Amino acid sequence: MRKPEDLIGRTSNSNNDDSGSKGSNNNSDSGNDNSGSGTSYAIRYSSADFLAEAILIAGQPMFLVVERDSSSISIKSSVNVEGKILKPLKKETYLSKPYSFSSEQEIFDFGNEAQNMSLSDLYTNVKSHCKLFIVGDENHITLLSADITYTYYQDRLGLTHYLFFIGKPGSGKSNNLTLIKLLGYRTFMSTDMTPANIYQFLGSQEEAIGTLCIDEANTIDENNRLMEIYKTGYITGGKVARTDTHNGRIQNAYFTFCHKAFAGERLPDSVTANGFNERTVPINCYDGNPKYDIAEIVSPAGEQEYQQLLDRLEHTRNLLFIHRIIHRFKPILIPKIHLKRREKQLFISLIRMYHGEGVWPEIKSAIRHYILERRGRQMDTLYSYLYGLVKRLIRENNSLQIKSSDIWNKLKSELDGEDILSRPCSYSTQRYGTISQKQVTKILTENFGANKLGHHGDANMIVFNSEILERLKMTYEVSIDSAIGIDGDDGDDSRYGMDVFVEDNHSSKSTDVNVSTEKLDSSNSDDVSNNSSNETVKLEDNQIDGDVGIDGIDKDNLGDNHDTHTTDPEIPESDDMNIKKLGSNQSIGIDGDDGIDIREDKDGLGGREETNDNKDLDSDGSTICPSSTNHHNANSQMFETKQSLSNSNSQLRKAVSTLAHNTTTTTNLSHVSHLSHTPKQSTINLTREIIEEFFYDDGLPYRPPTLHTLDASPCKSIIRIDNHSFYYCTLHPHFRNIHLETIEHHIKYKDAKLHESLMLKSLNIYNSTSQ
Repeated sequence: MRKPEDLIGRTSNSNNDDSGSKGSNNNSDSGNDNSGSGTSYAIRYSSADFLAEAILIAGQPMFLVVERDSSSISIKSSVNVEGKILKPLKKETYLSKPYSFSSEQEIFDFGNEAQNMSLSDLYTNVKSHCKLFIVGDENHITLLSADITYTYYQDRLGLTHYLFFIGKPGSGKSNNLTLIKLLGYRTFMSTDMTPANIYQFLGSQEEAIGTLCIDEANTIDENNRLMEIYKTGYITGGKVARTDTHNGRIQNAYFTFCHKAFAGERLPDSVTANGFNERTVPINCYDGNPKYDIAEIVSPAGEQEYQQLLDRLEHTRNLLFIHRIIHRFKPILIPKIHLKRREKQLFISLIRMYHGEGVWPEIKSAIRHYILERRGRQMDTLYSYLYGLVKRLIRENNSLQIKSSDIWNKLKSELDGEDILSRPCSYSTQRYGTISQKQVTKILTENFGANKLGHHGDANMIVFNSEILERLKMTYEVSIDSAIGIDGDDGDDSRYGMDVFVEDNHSSKSTDVNVSTEKLDSSNSDDVSNNSSNETVKLEDNQIDGDVGIDGIDKDNLGDNHDTHTTDPEIPESDDMNIKKLGSNQSIGIDGDDGIDIREDKDGLGGREETNDNKDLDSDGSTICPSSTNHHNANSQMFETKQSLSNSNSQLRKAVSTLAHNTTTTTNLSHVSHLSHTPKQSTINLTREIIEEFFYDDGLPYRPPTLHTLDASPCKSIIRIDNHSFYYCTLHPHFRNIHLETIEHHIKYKDAKLHESLMLKSLNIYNSTSQ
């Protein structure tokens, strides 16, 4: 064991002369309390190479100090900061519970214990407490434990999500806040917290001075000033300016960034508090019986068992605190993140903290769970509904100009609700509450980038921008069926899901990570083949949708008022699209939302599963049937695909034959690659209407049906586009290379004999037109 003087320096009673500079009269945790010229009081002071944390030793305020160039921490009664004496906050001025130690020896003991502990050890310690006091599923407990540990590093990471515990009275939602208060970093917990309370706590000197827990947060969406704080407080640098009238109208800028947790009976309104909800991870709480009631533990009243549990909580809290100080200058690596936009902002800090730790798999699983929940909520917001409504109206009218009244009337016809007689331009919906036509127009102009042209006759015209709508597609058409897959514990180096969008900076296995952001063109001759690298090839967002613009809208015929005119790309010639069998572990990630190929992993098996009868499954759920794949081995070699990755999504769509989808229509198949002995092809028009029917017969946004097992199907999975699974038929050496179909077809015709008869019937039609 190290000697105390090796780790903890001796107490320094600094008696530096005052510099004469004055601080502010702010008795907050982060503020200054002047008792004399040039002396200030603070709960913490930090710089790039220095950290001083206020503590109590036997009731006396002291600083625990660590410096980058020192191998030990020291205890000081004051520090000199740029000629100003800084003293630790007095006990009676704390808003959060102070960190208290009985002696310097106790700090030394904590230092020795924390020095060799990893983040996994701390997290596991915290999680053991959560399981005693909280009723919740594994994801709930995991995220709560990870967040409590994270609060001790929030000032270094600079991004946070908020937790919002939702439940009826008696559901135990407030117990979560109480546990954060007992274990989190300098937690201030209160009900009916006002903006002034928050300014007083967070102050204007140091960011992330602690953690906020707001109980009974049922009406925070009615307070605009609170919303300002919460909307800017998820990222470092956020400030709110206020005037101090007590000191001659001095302008102060108060920090807003820190980790925050809320508890209430409902989430704030999805429209008025949309920005807040975007930064929040809701956790539903339900009635249950925890092993211990945390309210009783806080006040043990002489009960020995409860006192021991409270002492354990106190020990864990001090351990987290000392670990923070000892590891203050340990670098936190920034892994390569392929998550985008809000999903990245919500979880990047946890990913940075825990990636590479032993507990990373379970934290990764919880992150996956809450990302999926968030995507589900996104698809059920007024914004998402309006986005889909606008796109449908644009397609129906073949124009980017829509009457405001048409949008409003269509909304009222589709949403269950009733008119409000006293408010003729408002509508009470069961799904989104009361909405008004003015509110809808505001969303369209401010959030969707539309412009109002003024009155055209009796109609107020709204003009939409196709490029903006395409960008919004990444927000409002995120598929909940594109799940986040987790690699299995099989010891291989393959990466899926979270491992696809997280890569160690120090990783030496570049082939383990998906190829992203590289724009591949037709000159790339590398085959997308069945290999062991398990790469997931990605395309940029601008490659996903090509020049088609809004799905199904012909930009050439949008009307005179639309100044964007582009020519649809030429359909690729057959030489540009050769076919090669894909490995079962491999996928082409052309998911149209954010460039991430995120797969759901059921049972933690990664991108490959096994059925009960040990049949192999493709990662999209289709069965690899030996009988099917060998059906025509005698006639020809296996169907091979080499996809030119420069083809946009629209080009791929145009290359798809819809013959199997609509057997009564003879379709141009010359655009799809063929073998050398394919019969003569006919030239038949492949219309946009046929393509749209093929892809969007169920409306937008497209939601593929549940994955299924094709036990006897003569088709093989080949590619995924916009979450569609495509298959090629192995029944006939001439037919299989022109037969691509969606998963719905297999659900409808998964009977092998019926499927075969349909395929052969289609082949007869095809052959008869090719003579």
